[in-house]
Amino acid sequence: MSNIMLDSFNTSLKENLRLQNGHRLLLAVSGGLDSMVMTHALLQCGYELGIAHIDHGTRAGQSAADAEFVAHYASKHDVPYYQLNLTDEDKSTGNFQAVARKLRYAYCQEVKQLHNYDYICTAHHKDDKWETLFFNLMRASGLDGLSSLRAVEGDVIRPLLQYSRRELEAFALSEGLVWVDDSSNAENHYQRNKIRNIITPVVREVFPLGVEQAVASSILLDHDRLLLQHLVKIQFPLHTDATGRYWDLDVITSNELSETILYQLLKPYGANIADCRDISKCSTTGSVFDVAQHQLLYDRGRLFIRHSAEVKDLAPLAVELGEQYTWAGYYVSITTAAGGKYNIDGKSPLTIRRWQPGDRFTPKGMHGQSKKVKDFLTDSKLHRWQKDAVGVLTCGDKLLSVVGYRDATQLAELGLVVQVVPVTSVASV
Repeated sequence: MSNIMLDSFNTSLKENLRLQNGHRLLLAVSGGLDSMVMTHALLQCGYELGIAHIDHGTRAGQSAADAEFVAHYASKHDVPYYQLNLTDEDKSTGNFQAVARKLRYAYCQEVKQLHNYDYICTAHHKDDKWETLFFNLMRASGLDGLSSLRAVEGDVIRPLLQYSRRELEAFALSEGLVWVDDSSNAENHYQRNKIRNIITPVVREVFPLGVEQAVASSILLDHDRLLLQHLVKIQFPLHTDATGRYWDLDVITSNELSETILYQLLKPYGANIADCRDISKCSTTGSVFDVAQHQLLYDRGRLFIRHSAEVKDLAPLAVELGEQYTWAGYYVSITTAAGGKYNIDGKSPLTIRRWQPGDRFTPKGMHGQSKKVKDFLTDSKLHRWQKDAVGVLTCGDKLLSVVGYRDATQLAELGLVVQVVPVTSVASV
């Protein structure tokens, strides 16, 4: 990265990564060649920076020296510095590299939120993308894995992906940069190190431009991935109506590629291919699938989705006349009808609660015939989640209304009116 390349780097930040001069960037800096080049280049481009460093507590104290080196650099250049020290407990949990990677990203996200940075920048370069591509190819990870390690993923930016390590080293030497070497990179204890130290040299010997061509293929596959996602969403849209958000699962499963289609639709919600395989075979109405932080419900050919946070414990509500209450996505108020003479004195309090097995009421218009609430809801063809959220208005042992669906004859006899308005309707006005 010569001075000319530094200019093109700055241009790429604005045109390809859409960074602006006012953006505040939090850099994940290890002190190695890659991250020091990234930090130096972004300083030269004039961005407001912060540096986050993670001391892994490894290599017989070398990692502590790395942390001191990065902290000194940050102080010298008047850049805010944040450090996380991994504990022995952190290092004893599962695959250390995977755990450390997860902790690094989590810490950077925490610092970003706490100190109002716009983006997190990591120093991955072209060689890293090649290693990730090869690693995922051996794991049968599909299109997502073969096109992973992208320049922009959410609020994470990788500004060096277009450069090889050789180019970064040449730039660092020309700029007189200093960095630290992680001695563990030369060891072959980890799979990624074996790819870097054993496999990649052979690939370069047999195919001199093989790494570069593979990375170019990965970028093309990413374009295919984006196009596939776009076309699948158009062909199999997520519908929204009073019953919730859903896909037409019967339409999807009629396609011989149903598992692939479901995966494209559901992976943004945390589903894996095994989840999609199970869902595609489902034919039992009322079946529920838990996927990451979402729930899926199959009901009569439809696949409903909701965030787990939408599942709320609906506690009984003591109701006062004329007051407005929120119940399961509705605004509910109980008022007296025109000319009504309802007097609460001497009567049991009005309460809205979840319906229960055994509840019965006398629906208005059924000529005095009573009916189980359970049967009424089944006849109304409500799906499981709708049924779970249905409330009933009671006065003592009298059930006055299945709120939002049908009033009982006793409601009018008491001179009362139930008014129900969806929360979304009010919000959209």
